[in-house]
Amino acid sequence: MKNLSVLLILGLAISQVYCGCAYTTGFGAFSGYCYNDCKDYATLSEAMAACDSSTSCGGVTFSQRQYGGGASTNAIGNGYGYQLRASYSGGPSTVRETTWFKSTCPDPHTPFEPCDYAQGQGVFLADCVQGCKDFSNLNDALNACRADPSCGGVTFSRKEIGGPAATNAFDGVWGFQLRAGSVFGVSQCGESSYVKQKCPVSQVQGTYCNYSKQSYQNFANLIQRDIQYTTEQSALTACDSTPDCTGVVLNQGSFYLATGTSSPSTTNSVAYTKGTCNVITYPILFSGCNFTGSQVNLTSDLAQIDLRQYKSLYIPAGKSVRFYTKSNFKGNNNVYTTSVYCQSQSFGSVFIQKAYSQDFSFETSIQVRDLKVNRKLKPNQN
Repeated sequence: MKNLSVLLILGLAISQVYCGCAYTTGFGAFSGYCYNDCKDYATLSEAMAACDSSTSCGGVTFSQRQYGGGASTNAIGNGYGYQLRASYSGGPSTVRETTWFKSTCPDPHTPFEPCDYAQGQGVFLADCVQGCKDFSNLNDALNACRADPSCGGVTFSRKEIGGPAATNAFDGVWGFQLRAGSVFGVSQCGESSYVKQKCPVSQVQGTYCNYSKQSYQNFANLIQRDIQYTTEQSALTACDSTPDCTGVVLNQGSFYLATGTSSPSTTNSVAYTKGTCNVITYPILFSGCNFTGSQVNLTSDLAQIDLRQYKSLYIPAGKSVRFYTKSNFKGNNNVYTTSVYCQSQSFGSVFIQKAYSQDFSFETSIQVRDLKVNRKLKPNQN
């Protein structure tokens, strides 16, 4: 998990929320006994991530080296460090320690795709998800929000401000409610909120790279400024096949390809950072535009196919696709060497009129070939 970071957005303190096991905070408390010789860390998030990895670790104590074990190093740099401790409980500290006791952890057998959250004090998120269903535990609420694509974040609020599913689950007065909004609004009621960010973007057919969606992020540069994409999916698929594209930026309702690295922004911008890409070595035909709908993997030549059903074509680097007007690779032909995002009247439409006029069948054929690279040889130098 990345280090705890603090951003100032519109004068509000925004901090990253750790996405692992749930911890309860004991101010002025310690956890007994060392785990891993009281190894310490400079950040709480790093220490929690290390503690999560073992059931023998019961918590993290912010303490001085002389009270820890041989692996304590005062990692934070001011005489203190976040030390790993073995006990899941503790007692009052006489040396101003604070402890985060581990409580519940995600089931390791359950698929878990984390989203980070940006936290804002004195702010709310608008509109309910699941009737503003609330939870007594922040981690449970964050996990429930991760599982619901329509959830934009969590607001710590009271029942009378929330929806019908709000129960004041936290203490009979407050609860962690699921909200749809993803933009902070200033609260007049002492609320605090956690907006979802850095979430893995669900893959769709034809999207072969993984992306993480980040709020309050921007890229250093935009490429193809003159091209706007109206949907998230079309922009991501375009970025897939653009070598110097490192992500996508959402700006005033339109999507743009980007290059450079993402960085915190002072506005509520959204960036999609490109991650690892699946290697697809063969072309694919799709029945819908922008690589959607049913698909045909062109792993070999097809002697017979009805192209009227297909509107987009994915072509990986180094491949070409040749369409023939007749089956068995006969008749007129047309070659494609780059992906086609939308053929509005289908690929077959380019051949239909010829087929009618010459009494041909609508059955066509496809050849898949490697692109030939022409190299000019330098003359021999004597």
